[in-house]
Amino acid sequence: MRRRRLLIFRRPWLLFSLMKVGALGVYGILLHASRIAMADPTQARYKTLFFAGIGYSLVAIVGSALILKFKRIQWRFPIKGIILATLAGAASATTALGVLLAFEAAGTPAVVMTILFTGASLINAVVALVLDTPQAGGLRWQFLIGIQLVILGICMVTIYRPGM
Repeated sequence: MRRRRLLIFRRPWLLFSLMKVGALGVYGILLHASRIAMADPTQARYKTLFFAGIGYSLVAIVGSALILKFKRIQWRFPIKGIILATLAGAASATTALGVLLAFEAAGTPAVVMTILFTGASLINAVVALVLDTPQAGGLRWQFLIGIQLVILGICMVTIYRPGM
């Protein structure tokens, strides 16, 4: 009799998505803790961003280089791909800077990161739908209600944040 493998092993994309969820789940907390640990009231956010950038670079450059070497790829890259990937990296760094500035302005990880993740999901859904519009009848009502719940959630977290 064949043993059934766990869902995450039958769908590797799910395992990798959960890896990202775990990393992002501690991202804001680590940025906030680092900013406090820098013990520099005026420059802590930039010091934190500097070292977050080093950590990102280590994973992005070393990790991807090892995978590319292991797969024996040809080192040719189209300019459009280079530009888009560089913009993606800049967007990631802008996220870190925005989070650190929000913390500096008295935002807390519970509120800032909740707004960031729900808001980013909303923007992602809208942009993805604009770029890849589904055929007529392609959007289910459950999806549309989910989008409305995300908007409601962002409003509620903002209005009823802890400590208010």
